[in-house]
Amino acid sequence: MPNHDRVLVDNTLNVGTQNELASLDTSKIDYLLGLFDYDHLPFSSDIADGSVTPALVRMVHYSLEMLQKKEHTNGFLLFVEDGNIQRAHAQNKPRKAFEQVRHYANAFNMAHMMANEQNTLFISMNDVGSTLTLPGYPARSSDLVDTSAGTSAADGLPYLGVSYATGPAHSTYYRTGTGRVDPMEVLQGVSNMHERTCPAMVPMVEGADGGEDAAVYASGPWAFMLSGGYEQHFVAHTIAFASCMDGACDGAATLVLSTATLLAAVGARLFV
Repeated sequence: MPNHDRVLVDNTLNVGTQNELASLDTSKIDYLLGLFDYDHLPFSSDIADGSVTPALVRMVHYSLEMLQKKEHTNGFLLFVEDGNIQRAHAQNKPRKAFEQVRHYANAFNMAHMMANEQNTLFISMNDVGSTLTLPGYPARSSDLVDTSAGTSAADGLPYLGVSYATGPAHSTYYRTGTGRVDPMEVLQGVSNMHERTCPAMVPMVEGADGGEDAAVYASGPWAFMLSGGYEQHFVAHTIAFASCMDGACDGAATLVLSTATLLAAVGARLFV
C-alpha cells in the first residue's frame, strides 16, 4: 500500500485509501488521483470489511462525480478495467474469477445508473478469453467447482465440471507415473473456497489466454455499431466516432443522410 499523506494542492487531490476516497467532497476539487497499491489491486474476494482498498464500484462512483460536473460541457471518456478476472483464470481459480466478474458488473451497473443512456455510450467487453471449459454433465444447479460432473471410464475417478487447458494446477491434480489424483480429495484439502483450483492439462506457471473471439456489448448512442466480435482497434475508432474526438465524426452527417436516402429509396421501391 502506498505510504503517502493526503495532498491537496491547487484543488488537486491525491488519495490512497478507502477512507480517504469515502470522505471526498468532489465539489471542492478539480483534479483527483487515486493510487491504492504498488501493483495489482487485491482480488475482490480478498477485500475484507474495513479494508484500506476501495471496491471498483466506489472508484467508478467518484470518477463519475468528477467527470459529470456542470463545467465539463464537452463530455468525457471513462475507461474501467478489471484485470483481476484474467489473473484469476491464469491461476486456475475459477471461483475467484467468477467473483471478480460480479465485482466488475457492480461497477458497470453503477456507471449505468449515474450516466444517461440517452447521451452516453456504454461499452462492455473483454480483450482476451481463457482456456476454461465446462466438461461433462453436472446435475442442474450444482456447484461446478466443487462437485463431480461425471466419472471417467478410463481410471474410475470423478472429474470436475470446470477445467483449464493450461496453468499451474496441473501438478495438483496429476502425478507423474500414476496419473490423475481424485479431484474431490484435492478440493477437501483447501478450506478457502476461493483458493480452490481446477485441473489444468498442460503445466504452466500461469495459464495462457484463450484464442476465442471476444464479444462486445453496447447501449446508448451509436451502440448499433457494436453488436458482436470485432478487432480491438475498431472499438477504439467507434468510440472516437461516437464522441467526435479530433474530427472523427466529420462524416457522421453524410452517413446519416446516406442512410435516410437509402431507406427512402427502399420505401419507394416497396410501395410504388
